[in-house]
Amino acid sequence: ELPKMIDSFSKEWIRSVAQKDDVEMLVVKNDTLYYRIENPGTEVRATKDNDTVSFRFEGFTGRGIEFESTAKRAADVRKQIAKLQADTTMSEDKRAERLAKLEEQALKAEQPTIPLTQFRVPGAIEAMKKIGAGGEVTVWMPAELAYGARGNRAVLPNEAIVMHIELNDVKPGVEIPKAAAKPRKPVVMEPKPIQPSK
Repeated sequence: ELPKMIDSFSKEWIRSVAQKDDVEMLVVKNDTLYYRIENPGTEVRATKDNDTVSFRFEGFTGRGIEFESTAKRAADVRKQIAKLQADTTMSEDKRAERLAKLEEQALKAEQPTIPLTQFRVPGAIEAMKKIGAGGEVTVWMPAELAYGARGNRAVLPNEAIVMHIELNDVKPGVEIPKAAAKPRKPVVMEPKPIQPSK
């Protein structure tokens, strides 16, 4: 059965990564990932759930297949831009409006900016916490810390992956102070007088 074969291959691949001299181990819940800090970056780090990160990344399966990257996402949008620029059937105003939206979309695809915990790969979140703004990290993770038993596009179910992440910027989340709780007045239940039966 393919998922079992992939699971076995992935575990063996992760074990081989563990033998590298330049990687660190990190236990997350009941699973282990391995990471290598290519550039530590600044002291400004994302540590809280509401911290916002701007980043670029590329991801590969254990089989060496690139499954996703921010550059690839941006290139797909740029293709749409080129196609729209060549379209002579659309009015200038409408084309300019659509081009502006696509340019904005391309920039967001090339360098997403999201709250830390909105990144859908748990292992990547943990790896990003290890570097500061301007830093780079490579992280090898088992399926449990990646896309799990469901997989994702080119990532098969139960497949381990490796991601190279550049953390371009970190903005600390704003702490929202808890509103001071107002003391509630005690509710006094007045007994109802018993009406005499007629």
